[in-house]
Amino acid sequence: MKRILLIFVILIWFGSVWAQQEENVIGPKRGTVTASLLLGNSDSYNWSLTLPSANQSYYSISSPQSLNIPTNNSLVNMIGIEGKWFLTDKWAIRFNGSSMLDATPARDAVPGVSASSPIATIPAYRSISGSASALVIANLGVDRYFATNNRHLYWYASPVVNLLYGRLSGFNVSDIDTGTLLNSTADPGTTRYGELYGIGLSGVFGAEFYTESGIVFGFEMRGVSYMYTVNSILPVEGMKPLKSDNHTISFLALPTVKIGFRF
Repeated sequence: MKRILLIFVILIWFGSVWAQQEENVIGPKRGTVTASLLLGNSDSYNWSLTLPSANQSYYSISSPQSLNIPTNNSLVNMIGIEGKWFLTDKWAIRFNGSSMLDATPARDAVPGVSASSPIATIPAYRSISGSASALVIANLGVDRYFATNNRHLYWYASPVVNLLYGRLSGFNVSDIDTGTLLNSTADPGTTRYGELYGIGLSGVFGAEFYTESGIVFGFEMRGVSYMYTVNSILPVEGMKPLKSDNHTISFLALPTVKIGFRF
């Protein structure tokens, strides 16, 4: 009987010690999922994505370089949501990105009757050119975490692949001659587009502070980053697209503050 009681006491003691050790693990561990709001500023290549006008005598294209200064940031600017899933206590997969799709259906013109008509004057409706746009930005990486003497604080380093794609398409339809208000075909069935794509690699480092309530505060920066982007336009079907490419290398760029939760 005494042996049974002794074994029972030992099991209770080991269980309480193990539970305390589990409770002391405030930072990330295998299976942890975090979701964070990103505050700061992000690279913006979308400004160089333009839709060429129809029936022009010549066309030009801008270089798809980054619009923003690498350190030009604002703590009140929300740039997206980031998610992480910890494969082990030290390794995590990260992902953040955004996308947008937009479409405007084309509408044919409706002819009217000019003022010179002996019957009446009926106004005409101009056509509406169709358009469609798509923009996708994605960043995927793997984080390696390192513990510090503060059990709430961890720092990490990560290689991150940066991807972006954007496209603007325009579709012309039959229109009217504003002089006679009659049907007049203006470049029917022609599709024009502007397209932008890029791929890059960034070396990211940062730190995260884990609270006992599950809230996570973080800060990170791109130590070094390389981005290759291509911008192209096609004003008329059947022609070769006009292209411009760009190489961008940045150092200690795009500081970002993160506020999130641990699950």
